[in-house]
This record gives sequence, C-alpha cells and structure tokens, in this order.
Amino acid sequence: AGCPAGISNCPFHGAHSPTISTQGSKFKKLQVNVYTNEITMEGLSQKSRNQVVTLLDYLVKHPKHKISFSELNTVFNENFFDGSQSSKRKISNLKYETNNVLKNMGFELVRLSSDQLALVTKERN
Repeated sequence: AGCPAGISNCPFHGAHSPTISTQGSKFKKLQVNVYTNEITMEGLSQKSRNQVVTLLDYLVKHPKHKISFSELNTVFNENFFDGSQSSKRKISNLKYETNNVLKNMGFELVRLSSDQLALVTKERN
C-alpha cells in the first residue's frame, strides 16, 4: 500500500500507507522535556536551549507536526517573527540548531513552504 510515487504524506494514498502508522508511533517515542530542556529518543538524550525544546514540544504534539512562522510568536510568547530579514535569519538558525539536536534521532525539521516548518521522520541510511 501507500503512494506509488513514494510520497510519504500523499493526500490520496497516505491514509492507507502502513508507513504513516509507524511514523505516528515514532513521534510518540520522541520525548521532549521542557523542564530539563532535554530531547530523548530511544535512550539517546540531547540537551538544548529552551526555544528548540519548546518548538519540538509543540511539533511533536501537533497532529500534522507543522507550524507557520507567525505561530512561532504564540509558541515562544514573544515577537519572534515579523517578516524582516533578521527574523528570517532567526528561523534559519533555529532550524539549523534543531536539526543539530535531532541528527541521530531519525527526525528532521524541514521548510514546507516559504512560511512553514514541519517535523518529519528521516529514513536512516
């Protein structure tokens, strides 16, 4: 089953794909502790700064595991993104830092569109 083109979130074939259910359980294995600023996946634990942990906490719990740049303002409780070049750099740095934390955990933070980020599972080679 699944999308013949191999698209993991294909709107036509995704619901029937067996990889979707395993992805869901993979998201449940990613544990985010906003009190200790730790991210844990199958025994591998990484500490990070509060913004990275807060973002991952939101993305793991979000049903589609995605966030728009403007929603970051609500999640971080501050004016993080205002459309300026400096706020776009902050997002780029946040994405880099988040991926650094996730690099051995089988997840990746990707840019879905010009104003949206998503947490996706990464196939291990």
